[in-house]
Amino acid sequence: MTPEEQYVQCMDAAYAAADRETCVKIMRRAEGVLRGEFSAQPTSDGPGEQALAN
Repeated sequence: MTPEEQYVQCMDAAYAAADRETCVKIMRRAEGVLRGEFSAQPTSDGPGEQALAN
């Protein structure tokens, strides 16, 4: 999975988050993916679980 694909999944999960804190946390994670702070790792989890697991 490319960083861009992981970014899109993180943002989808952020918009689906139940509360603002979780949304902001996942958005920061998504920004880190694009900056190269986190590596894109393939998982079989859904976007929300994947974003929170990394």
